[in-house]
Amino acid sequence: MEVRFGDTGGINDDKRAIYRVGPLRCYGDILFDNTVTFRKLDANLELPPLYSEFAFDMSFIFRTTITDAAFTDGYVGCLSNLLINGVVQDMRGLVERGVYTYGLSAGCKPKCASNPCLNRGECVEYYSHYFCECGLTPYRGFICGRQIGGTFNSGPMVKIFLDRPKDRLGTVEEYIQVGFKTKSKRGILMEMRGEGESNYIIVKVNNNGGITIEFDIGFKRYEVTTNYDVDLTNDQHHMVYAWRTDLGTKWHLKVDDYNEVVEDFSNLLSPTADVRLDDPYVLYMGRNDTMQPADGFDGCIYAAQWNNIFPLHLIYEEPRNASVVMLPADSVREDLCGFIEILPEEEPVEIRPSPAIPTNITFPEITDDAEREKRIIAGVVSGVILILSVIILVLFCRHFTFEQGDYRTREAKGASRMKTADMAIQYGRTGQPEVQGKEWWI
Repeated sequence: MEVRFGDTGGINDDKRAIYRVGPLRCYGDILFDNTVTFRKLDANLELPPLYSEFAFDMSFIFRTTITDAAFTDGYVGCLSNLLINGVVQDMRGLVERGVYTYGLSAGCKPKCASNPCLNRGECVEYYSHYFCECGLTPYRGFICGRQIGGTFNSGPMVKIFLDRPKDRLGTVEEYIQVGFKTKSKRGILMEMRGEGESNYIIVKVNNNGGITIEFDIGFKRYEVTTNYDVDLTNDQHHMVYAWRTDLGTKWHLKVDDYNEVVEDFSNLLSPTADVRLDDPYVLYMGRNDTMQPADGFDGCIYAAQWNNIFPLHLIYEEPRNASVVMLPADSVREDLCGFIEILPEEEPVEIRPSPAIPTNITFPEITDDAEREKRIIAGVVSGVILILSVIILVLFCRHFTFEQGDYRTREAKGASRMKTADMAIQYGRTGQPEVQGKEWWI
């Protein structure tokens, strides 16, 4: 900051000047707030010319996801703190004042800043666009807004084999969620089975129209059942949430917005009881190997999740996952189960403005001599074109009249190259002329 005082009087004048500087109030930072986002590969920002004779120094900070930003490929990302020979370049001001707007935004505004991905989808930033990674969600689609569902008709079975590394450990706490829509009071929604006969957890539809968790993980077979006075097999959408806490001794079961059912088995177990689901290796949907097709689930299943496993994602992978077995083959069709996919709002279309003619261009004044020269040149060119047109027309007419003749002869073709007329007729290309036969009746 500078404060300057001036006076027009003489040196010997008896004058005094007093100026008090109050507390300084700073707003923003002209360097660090000077940030611009490039959203289009062909967007550009033209800075005022800067003249340098012997030295040139430039520094800036950038943030991008592209690997190549050459002059011909374009750049997308954030750019800030641009200094050229110690002079701050007002990039943000040029954008905010509307001097340059195509593909540009003031400040650093990545696409993922608005959280466009739904249902816990992960947003991958590209600045010019974004991509939603839906692999760890029970959804798919451009913004993870499409429900992954499957239609189970006539009791099909889906069997998914899990990876089994040698050091695989069991689980003492699980998180399970699954949505369904059915009219039948039967079938398995999901079942996780581990090593051994008595080592499984089943979430199924019971014969009362409720939900039952049946489990046997080494100590005894138990069940947890919903106690609602509601029939859930009413062909409506229902979401089931089940999870185990307190080191596997307490089960929680909740359907939609109904009350949560909690079952604590700690008082039935000894401190050394086995509550671990050992070595889980296969997951069933619809029914298991011991059930008949008539006892399988009949309806639509969606939003299925078992811990960090999303079985419907595995079923509909392209190409088909080798660990997925479907009986009968291709019997479970992908279905939205009555839901509508949520699509992103269309972004406004940006059209690059046409280059404007600079306002400081002075066009040369047109004088009378220049106009006269233009008229002379135009007349000469027109005359030449007219003469050439007449010559071409004459040559064209001559070609089709004098050279081709104005009548047709019936002479044999090639007669001029033969010594006699008989030889011309014999070896000519046309042969003898055809003579129309005549008959007389007496």
